[in-house]
Amino acid sequence: MEFTEHKINQLQKLSRFIGILSFAAFVILIVFGFWQLGKINRQLRDGKKNLAEQEARMKENDERIQAQNNLLKSVPPEFINLAFENNPEAAKALPRVYLHIGEEAQRELAVRLQKKLQAEGYIVPSIQNIKGIARVPAETELRFCEGKGVDSDIAEIKDLLAGDGVDLSIHSPLKTPGCVNVTNDRTYELWLKNNPPVQQ
Repeated sequence: MEFTEHKINQLQKLSRFIGILSFAAFVILIVFGFWQLGKINRQLRDGKKNLAEQEARMKENDERIQAQNNLLKSVPPEFINLAFENNPEAAKALPRVYLHIGEEAQRELAVRLQKKLQAEGYIVPSIQNIKGIARVPAETELRFCEGKGVDSDIAEIKDLLAGDGVDLSIHSPLKTPGCVNVTNDRTYELWLKNNPPVQQ
């Protein structure tokens, strides 16, 4: 009888001990859960802060580029080209477009586009006929190295081309070995497709 009571007491103590352990584990889980929740909230706050900072920087860059473009629009193209020739370092910040045609019949259109681009503040050094030198694209392409293009430039160039009936359907960044030699941001190559539409 005494043995049975002793055994019951031990079982009761063990049961209480297990209960205490279970409660402690439950409390620990709750505390850990709150800590994890706090950590996630901090990460979310940090993420939102970083996103806001990135958006602010992008907005600042867009405003700087727009201000620069507005200033360049007021400068005659011949003065911009002269500055480019005399001070290449200062000209690195200026956007430029290299025009490529596949046949001489496209030169008249290319000259119109060149003047339009220059009027908007772009440096257009020359018009190159690539016939027999490189493959003429099936569609008009705006090429630029990864990290060197600006969305506002692309949209503006696309609109300028549309005014002459040229559809710019391909404008994607390049990841070619030659890009390591491109040191200037906002540097583009405009490749006109064969037989572009003629403006009426």
